[in-house]
Amino acid sequence: MRQFTIAERLIAAVLLPFATILAVPYVTAALAPFLGETNATYARIIIGLAAAALTGAGVLVSVRRVVESYESFVIQGWRA
Repeated sequence: MRQFTIAERLIAAVLLPFATILAVPYVTAALAPFLGETNATYARIIIGLAAAALTGAGVLVSVRRVVESYESFVIQGWRA
């Protein structure tokens, strides 16, 4: 598997929350015929909160990996 650069990881950490939160209305709209109008409103809230929580966890993992790779780079030193 290809290793991602720090810049690619940071871009993913920035774009992941936007993409996830923007997808919530489309997911709830797709579920609305099955849930009904009232339950679709509650589903939008619940799916939005779940998406925010999972996205936050994903961003924290990404940032942790960036910091770990930076620390290993600094500890090992730059090699030509």
